Amino acid sequence: MIIITAIFAILIAASFLMCNGIYKSCHRAGYEEEAKVANICRKTIPSVLLALLLLIFGIRGIRVVDQTEVGIVRTFGTVTGTMNSGIHFVNPISQKVSMYDLRIHVREAAFATYTKDAQPVEVSVEYQYEPQTDRMMEIASQYGSYEILETKIAKVVEERTKIVIARYSAMPLLENRSNLSFEVDEEVAKLEDTFP
Repeated sequence: MIIITAIFAILIAASFLMCNGIYKSCHRAGYEEEAKVANICRKTIPSVLLALLLLIFGIRGIRVVDQTEVGIVRTFGTVTGTMNSGIHFVNPISQKVSMYDLRIHVREAAFATYTKDAQPVEVSVEYQYEPQTDRMMEIASQYGSYEILETKIAKVVEERTKIVIARYSAMPLLENRSNLSFEVDEEVAKLEDTFP
């Protein structure tokens, strides 16, 4: 957006200076009709370019936030605020808006681990999380994007699941499958305070 602004500023200045030069040379030479046209041009062309620049600013500054999202406003790269659902206007030069999805995210992690008696086990865990709306600025500041947050959550879910599996030997693991899900759920639930 800064480049567009600079280009338009150069065009506005150049068109004004060019038309002003034509106006003055026509006026000195006694060409009054041509001087009138040049006078109109030196006012009209820069005004049209300025209006076009303002229109582009207006369009580029409009942000629409869906009901299932929250907009994180960054001013010169620093998280400065949030936008709830609706239509908003931001300064397109200094502000950038990133959309964060507020819906429940369902993910799956598959990995290999070992039981207490060193037996290999293939594990698949499905987990879900929902970002806390009131902590979205904290998420944006700490993690930057959902991809980084999801990577960290996936690693911690894998680690916590491995901790639960390592408590059992191979046979008790098979016998206690119904309790295993509950124990993994309890272990993963401890993460709610860790991640926003």
